Amino acid sequence: MRNLKILVIAALLLSLVATSRAASWDGTWNSASAKYIIYSGGLGDMIPPEGNRKKIAIEIAGAAAKDIFNSIGPDIADICGSGDGMRIRKKNDGALSCSRSVKGEYYCNIGFDLKTGKSIAGVIC
Repeated sequence: MRNLKILVIAALLLSLVATSRAASWDGTWNSASAKYIIYSGGLGDMIPPEGNRKKIAIEIAGAAAKDIFNSIGPDIADICGSGDGMRIRKKNDGALSCSRSVKGEYYCNIGFDLKTGKSIAGVIC
């Protein structure tokens, strides 16, 4: 009987946690800290933006980057300094790349080809 009570209490607590998480999301857009660069050429060899060869790289930082990072796991091992304690996560062949520094700073990078609208890498590493 005692085990049944414990299971019922545990189920109620889990239900409350799930309900509170669902209730805290209200569909409101959140602010983000971001910066960007419009360029031509490649990420490692940028040149001033020209004609229809323009691309954009966007870096998102702070809480928004942390939310994204936590949503796209798992970490990728042995890439871009991850051996130094930096944690890296990528999706879509690097079109979305997020990192967490040893100091706990979060950054995510995305890129787009502005002619085609296709996703491209927003950071080299």
